[in-house]
Amino acid sequence: MFLKLKGKVLGGIGAAAVATVLFALGPVNAAMADDAPVAQPAAADTTATPAPTDPAAAPAAAEPAQSPATDEPQAPASPEATAPSAPAAPTPEPAASPAVTTPVAAAPAPVASTPAPQAAKAAPAVTNNVAVQQTTNTDPPKPTCVKTTRTHTINWSTGTLVLTLKGGKNDKVGDTACNPLQTSGVVYSFIDPNSQWDQVPVEAVFVRADKIGVYTIKVTPIECGQIDFYASEKDDPSAVAPPPVLKGHNDPYEPDFVHQYSSGPTSYRVSSTYGCPGRPPVPPTDVKKVDVPQFVCGDTVVTITTTITKTPYKVVFVDGGWKIVPDTDNVTVDTTTSTKPLTDQEIQSCKPDVPPPTVVQSPWENGEWVCGDTTVTQHATITTTPYKAVLVEGSTWKIVPDTDNITVVPTTQVIPLTKDQIGTCPLIPGTIQATCVGSIPSLKYALELPVGFPVPENPTPMTATFINPDNSGNDYVVRNLPLEGQFLWPGASINPPNWPGWERNADGTYSETDGNYRWTREGVTVLFQVNPEYSVKVDYPPASSICANPPASTPPVTPTPTPTPTQPTVPAANVPPAQSSDHLASTGKNISSVPAWIGGSLGVAGIILLVGSALYRRRRRPGEATNE
Repeated sequence: MFLKLKGKVLGGIGAAAVATVLFALGPVNAAMADDAPVAQPAAADTTATPAPTDPAAAPAAAEPAQSPATDEPQAPASPEATAPSAPAAPTPEPAASPAVTTPVAAAPAPVASTPAPQAAKAAPAVTNNVAVQQTTNTDPPKPTCVKTTRTHTINWSTGTLVLTLKGGKNDKVGDTACNPLQTSGVVYSFIDPNSQWDQVPVEAVFVRADKIGVYTIKVTPIECGQIDFYASEKDDPSAVAPPPVLKGHNDPYEPDFVHQYSSGPTSYRVSSTYGCPGRPPVPPTDVKKVDVPQFVCGDTVVTITTTITKTPYKVVFVDGGWKIVPDTDNVTVDTTTSTKPLTDQEIQSCKPDVPPPTVVQSPWENGEWVCGDTTVTQHATITTTPYKAVLVEGSTWKIVPDTDNITVVPTTQVIPLTKDQIGTCPLIPGTIQATCVGSIPSLKYALELPVGFPVPENPTPMTATFINPDNSGNDYVVRNLPLEGQFLWPGASINPPNWPGWERNADGTYSETDGNYRWTREGVTVLFQVNPEYSVKVDYPPASSICANPPASTPPVTPTPTPTPTQPTVPAANVPPAQSSDHLASTGKNISSVPAWIGGSLGVAGIILLVGSALYRRRRRPGEATNE
């Protein structure tokens, strides 16, 4: 049987094992025969003849007929047609190309005959007077192996060597040879286009010839390069394995050739053309350099990892053609590290994104407004602060305000005045005067709300307070008043009639007193309040008026000095009985405004004196808090 070894050769192994050698320039097709050679028709005898100039000019019939490999060897040619039984003496390898042999037709193989055995008769022996007949077998014992002779033929145009092992006349095909032969066929390719050396094996076939028969060693024929057929009587395939690179004759080593162990033509052939047509030159080594910079923002230097990868190429013979492939077994990778300062580009790559500007508006501040206004213009400023990235050190950046480009823009808005703001303005006064209703003093008044102040839902929202000048807090207060009306003077009553500073005696006469709100007779400040407020000083009717005092017909009574009583604040529901029962209703008509500084007299059943320096309160508060 044959073992195909694709891309590998056998070498450097012992007798019991086969090592693998990978050729530098390509795969090697290797085949090694098993114990039995291929059985095929008798091979033609060959005679060495000079090689023609053109290997293709050899007759086509020169190659012996071959048959597929089988486990049985082919019958050898007859002894008369074979080469001498002894193998040819080894000869040194010539420098010139060997001649191509032309095969000659071989004679048919003889039929082996076996001589009839002959038994030698011996005289009978006499032992103890008894004749014993003894018979001795004189046939030689059958040998376990047979001696063989070897011949070979070569057809260089097909790359074929045919090896024939022959035994004696009594031996037959398939008998084990006592001297088996390890063989190989190797194809070398030239590396240098101008020289025979160096050579690299691109194909190898191994065959073991160990039985009588015919063996075929076939390699790919080439037009340039060298074909060697090797042989060894060492029962070890490594003995016929080629070196990875053949630099010269036996450099570094070279197996023996077939013609050194077999009769036949020289078993090597070198073409006259070097470099092998179509074989491309080996390209230069590919060198790739990769720099990988590494740093983190904040570093001052960059660490560079440099990787240099060198990939050589080789030319291999694959599937009958040359290919350039990377020599992956000899790729080298070198890695080094170094540092360098950061470049501007690298520094800029660490620059952070600048956040958007901050926009801050100051609180709104009211502008100036006067009573009568319903709106106010507010002022504020809008400050826009941009930011910028500042390089601190190395590649460290910091975000800071861009103070050179801060902008401050004023802005305004107009908003309605609030109720509280308008409420700081005074009520707008109309007629406010002490008047006589018959002989009883009263206070007549008319006020309006400031412009823009909302009209209260309550129809009697106002409170009138007579301020006690002694600052004791014992004021006279009338609540739940409409904005326009009239009510009795403090201390006055209609039924029974009475006047402030007077008290009625049991006999119907009147006596002056420091009580009964006498302090209101000397001019008193009256404060009118809704939320806006208005105060005015009102004088009591003069003594000449008919309602200033009790009637003159009343007998005078010398008053007894009494201390001024402490008078609490009088709510509308707690006015003195004389006033509560006879409170004057509001006239309900609008009264025109009367400035506080105007004085005069009106006749209402007598002389009425309007007194006063009206305390007109109008407030203007720039910058006051708003309703926002």
